[in-house]
Amino acid sequence: MISGSWSDLFRNAQFRSFQQLTGLKPGEKQLIIGPGYHATGGGGYGKRDAPPRIDVLQKAWFDHWLKGIDNGIETYGPIIEKMPNAQGWQRISELPRSGMTNQRLYLRSEASGTAGRVQHDGSLAVQPPAKPDQLTVRVGVNSLCSDITNTLYLGSTAIVMACAQDERRHEVDGLTFTSNPVSVPTVISGPVAVHLNSQHVGTDGFWMATVTDVAPNGNSLPLSSGWVVSSMRKVDQARSKRGPNGDYTDPIQTIDLLRDHQPVVPGEATTIDFGTYPMDAVLQPGHRLRVSIYSSNYPSAVPPMPMMMGAGLTPPPYPVRDAVLLFTPGHTFHPQHLNIDPTAPSWISLPASDPIP
Repeated sequence: MISGSWSDLFRNAQFRSFQQLTGLKPGEKQLIIGPGYHATGGGGYGKRDAPPRIDVLQKAWFDHWLKGIDNGIETYGPIIEKMPNAQGWQRISELPRSGMTNQRLYLRSEASGTAGRVQHDGSLAVQPPAKPDQLTVRVGVNSLCSDITNTLYLGSTAIVMACAQDERRHEVDGLTFTSNPVSVPTVISGPVAVHLNSQHVGTDGFWMATVTDVAPNGNSLPLSSGWVVSSMRKVDQARSKRGPNGDYTDPIQTIDLLRDHQPVVPGEATTIDFGTYPMDAVLQPGHRLRVSIYSSNYPSAVPPMPMMMGAGLTPPPYPVRDAVLLFTPGHTFHPQHLNIDPTAPSWISLPASDPIP
């Protein structure tokens, strides 16, 4: 039995471990996943209409599988979850859910009119861009106030709820791309694949994407995120998945520094493919999907110093007082560019129950 949370530091392992236990039948493997962080997951268990307390589940599990006690725990699940923006807990048979179709949505430079103060307010659309453009994103530290930072610190910083339930402060540092509102409840189940046509000033860079649910009042609820160092962009073909049209639906990097480190060529277009954490969420009618693109994720993901120097960081040593000033003009990183090109567009592949308009 695996117990986790949608903002757990280890949610990727929880989700994929359940998938990869292929030798076990449903009931022999079970997953319980709901709201919360690593330190707060299970906090609502034991209440009415919620799963039993963790200690109750643990005792029942071991009583059955170690002592042979017939207590029915093998019929609980196999997956009990509470989705973001859905009411109550529900029992389902698989994750990602069946019935999902991957849809390609393009990153376009036209303003959506829904974002606040961001580096660029763009659109997420069914049609590819009609005209070329180049958008620039710079390193920032507003990720300190973000869901992924709360995840890193196991939920201990989530007391600042504006940083846990709303990504708009983080989005100040990003390029946002927002869809039209959906008209029916739309389930998104699985990882989101991100395909970027990028351009670098240096020999390295860093790309991050967040996926959020934008409510009619503007709140940008975090659903998932993912990132990659540009020089470590090589995709593991054996472990990654593609859709019928050849698009990646679940790209996974090789992470072999000795064999697969590939510095980028400054000024040349570079294709970057990476994925987000798997998720299971529902967009309610009137809500929009937003994908935001960043060039940093501080302090959750800080590349090794040689890679940061390739991205423009002034070489060390630094005085101790400058250790927290790596993002000031004196120690600045190069800007990074996202090419909006009708002939080589940037896009995401989204597993959804209904088309995003």
